[in-house]
Amino acid sequence: MKKYIPIIGIILFIIIDQILKVLCAKDLMLIEGVLKFSNVQNTGGAFGIFNTNIIMITILNLILIALMIRFIIIRRKYMNNLVYIGLLFLIAGGISNLIDRIFRGYVIDYIDFTQIVNFPVFNLADIVLVAGWILLIIGVLKDIRKE
Repeated sequence: MKKYIPIIGIILFIIIDQILKVLCAKDLMLIEGVLKFSNVQNTGGAFGIFNTNIIMITILNLILIALMIRFIIIRRKYMNNLVYIGLLFLIAGGISNLIDRIFRGYVIDYIDFTQIVNFPVFNLADIVLVAGWILLIIGVLKDIRKE
């Protein structure tokens, strides 16, 4: 059962993120003048880059997720927990945004702080992706430092 916990975690995260994306279909002010949920259709990658080539981004997303899954299967017993959790976060966030790209043709971004800071609208999957990269980098640096 223990080996299924990461898979269950990824599935639960994807469900939560997809539910939030559906609930945020309309603009909703959460904290007046600070935070609102907006419905932004992002046809590109992070921060809207490559916004004219959804097919290329979707294929790249699929390849990266497959490579990360394969890497975990082959190297799990050799990687530290930070690298492992970072990869799981990257897979979860990547799959959730991939679902949007495949079934909607765009990713729904909804967390909007633009009233206080000039920053792109993003979603929960994006937060998990950034956290995954941070954990992965720290984990790799930790391994390099050990050697």
